[in-house]
Amino acid sequence: MVTRGGWLGLAVLLVSLSGCALEDVRLKPPTSGLKTPIPGGNQRQVIVAIPFADGRQITNRCGMQKGGYGNETANALCQGEPAQWTAAFLASELTASGFTVLPAEYAARDSALKVEGVLLKIFAEPVVGFWSTTVETDLNVKLVATSRT
Repeated sequence: MVTRGGWLGLAVLLVSLSGCALEDVRLKPPTSGLKTPIPGGNQRQVIVAIPFADGRQITNRCGMQKGGYGNETANALCQGEPAQWTAAFLASELTASGFTVLPAEYAARDSALKVEGVLLKIFAEPVVGFWSTTVETDLNVKLVATSRT
């Protein structure tokens, strides 16, 4: 026979286990890039326009949470502006690869490459399996590179 305290304990346990898929989560920007940067920058100048333009159709969230049956239960919200951190991440990866990244054109050589971008989509959602769950993320950025020469 189960006591009233046992039922209460079971109810608290079930609520605490099910609550994680019912609450909005924050999608954080990446903290590190490639383990080994791609070499070859040779200190060539690149101007990265930060932030990128934000051309997303869905701007109020960056993904969703799903329940055990694959139903949508909550939102995944971006921590900060994704158009800002996407551009900043590209700049840091270019620097790690040996390029000289400049914030503006005024100090750049004529041969410097200027990279402008438009963030078209960022959306993360869990793919719920029988025994495990993985997170699938769609990222679509349009980059345009030009130079004065």
